[in-house]
Amino acid sequence: WLPMPLRVYWGANGVVAKCFDPLAEWRRVALDVDGGSLPSGHYIPEEAPDALLAAVMPFLTEGL
Repeated sequence: WLPMPLRVYWGANGVVAKCFDPLAEWRRVALDVDGGSLPSGHYIPEEAPDALLAAVMPFLTEGL
């Protein structure tokens, strides 16, 4: 089990959410999993960089 918090994102227009439940899959190996889909296809940093930064930065700076 992964002992640290895990934030997971996938593209809302990609294949991942159509074929899997990403949060359920990651919860099989990690205790503290959160996240969701972002408005993009497969490659989020290229297709939706602002949405990715808005979602990730609070997680990365929490507790600083």
